[in-house]
Amino acid sequence: QPSKYPDEPHTKFMAPKRMHLFTGIQLGLFVILTVFRSISVIAIAFPIVIKACIPVRMYMLPRYFTEEELIMIDTDDSIV
Repeated sequence: QPSKYPDEPHTKFMAPKRMHLFTGIQLGLFVILTVFRSISVIAIAFPIVIKACIPVRMYMLPRYFTEEELIMIDTDDSIV
């Protein structure tokens, strides 16, 4: 139901499934970062995992989302 979403550009012009896919990807990255941070044996690799998030945004997300969708969902609302 569209009334459940705030009145934002990405909620007006994107399907809810697309927004949920983006949120799921963000949640997955957050879980990976939390796991790497909380386990002391592998915590040394935390900065590497942070740097690995950059290629995900640059190369993986454009495969699943159009440029317009990424601008709407991943940019400051005042710019859109």
